[in-house]
Amino acid sequence: MGKKRFCFIYCVDNQSQFEESLKHLNRLNVPEGYAVEHFAVKNAKSITSGYNHGMKSSSAKYKVYLHQDVDILNQNFIADCLELFIRYPRLGM
Repeated sequence: MGKKRFCFIYCVDNQSQFEESLKHLNRLNVPEGYAVEHFAVKNAKSITSGYNHGMKSSSAKYKVYLHQDVDILNQNFIADCLELFIRYPRLGM
C-alpha cells in the first residue's frame, strides 16, 4: 500500500470541468515525502460503481472521491487531512 500517497478519484462525464478541477489539484501543496496521483473513471454505469473501480485501481492509503465539477481551493488540503488522520487514526471521511 502506498502509505504516503493520495489518490484523487474522479467520476468524469464532462472533460472540460475535469480539466479545470485538475488545475486546482495541481496547485495543492504536497508535504515532503508524499505523492499525489489522480484516477479518472469515465463512462461508469453509476457514480458508486465508478468510485469502486477507482478505489480498487489505486494502492494509495488516502483516497479522495471527487466529481469533475469540484475544485479544491484550500492549497493545504493534503496537510490538513493528514493532520486529522494522524490525530484521529480511526477517522474516515
